[in-house]
Amino acid sequence: MANENQHFVPQGYLRLFTIEGQRSLIWEYNKETGRIFKKPKSVARICSRPGYYGVKDADGQIDENTVEDFFSKIEDRAIRIIRKIKVLPHGKCVGLSDENREILSLYLALQMLRVPNFRDGIEEMFKRTVEIELNQIVAGQREAGDLPEFVTDEFLGDLNVVMEPWVSLDAVFKISEQLAGSIENKTWGFLTSADGEFFVASDNPIYYQQSSSIEDGKQYHIGPAHPMSELIVALRKDLALKIEPKYGPEEHAKYDLCFSKLDKETTRAVNERTIVSAMKYIYSCEKTDDLLELVRKHQASCLKLSVQSPRPRT
Repeated sequence: MANENQHFVPQGYLRLFTIEGQRSLIWEYNKETGRIFKKPKSVARICSRPGYYGVKDADGQIDENTVEDFFSKIEDRAIRIIRKIKVLPHGKCVGLSDENREILSLYLALQMLRVPNFRDGIEEMFKRTVEIELNQIVAGQREAGDLPEFVTDEFLGDLNVVMEPWVSLDAVFKISEQLAGSIENKTWGFLTSADGEFFVASDNPIYYQQSSSIEDGKQYHIGPAHPMSELIVALRKDLALKIEPKYGPEEHAKYDLCFSKLDKETTRAVNERTIVSAMKYIYSCEKTDDLLELVRKHQASCLKLSVQSPRPRT
C-alpha cells in the first residue's frame, strides 16, 4: 500500500521532543508568523508531504515505498541508539561502537539531504540547467537556420520546465556517502542542556557552519562535508551533538564522544542555531515566551544547504 503521508523528519525523532507525558504531541512555533500554534500538534501530521519518496520503477509506475522503507530502516536503528545514550557527568566520555557511529553518521547525512530545503534547491538547479541548455540549442539552431517556424520567442516564453521530484533523490543518495564519511571522521561532543532547560527540533534540524575566516579577514563558503565545517543537532530534548573539525590525534582521543554540561546561555545558543536552520517550523516540549522571542528574532532566516550536485540525466 502506498505511503501517502511521508515524513522528511522522522516521527521517531520528533517524539524525542514531545510534551512531557505525551507520546506524540508537540508545540509548533511558526517562524514566518512569529506565533505558536494554538494547540499541540501530533508528530504524525508535521514535517511530511504526500508521496515525498515516490520514484518511477522499470514499468513507469510510481513506487512510493522502496525509498521510504530504506530510510525507515536507517532511522529506526539510529533513533534506538539515540534513546539509549545515557547522560554522563561533564568531561566523561560515552562508549560508542564503530558500527553505531557509522549508523548515526549516515542517519545525520541523510537527514540533512532529504529535507525540502535541499531537495527543492536541487530540483530548481536542475531546472535552470535544462533551461540554459534549451536556450543554447535554440540559439544554435536559429543561427544555423534550422529552427522550426513554430518555435518563436512567444512559444519559448510559454514553456514551463518541470522536474520530476525523484531527480533530487538521486542527488541525495550520491552525496550522502561522502557527507556521512565526513561526519563520522570528525570529533563528536555530546552536549547536555542546563538544568530546567531543553533543546528544540525543527523541520530542518541540523545546523552547520557555512563560512570560515581566511587570513585577509574575508569569508568563504564551505559545505557541510568540508573538513572545517561544524555541525550541531539536537538529538533529543536533553541531549545535543556537536560535530567539529577533527582535532589532532591526542586531542581527538581525549575529547571525542565526551560530555559537556551547558549553562542556560549556551543551551539557548544551541536552540538559536536550530531556529536559524529551520525552514519554517520549530518544535518544542514546552510553550515559553523566551523561545518565542528567539523564533521572532530569526523570522527572516533559513539555512540554505548548497552542495555540488550531478547534472541531470539526459
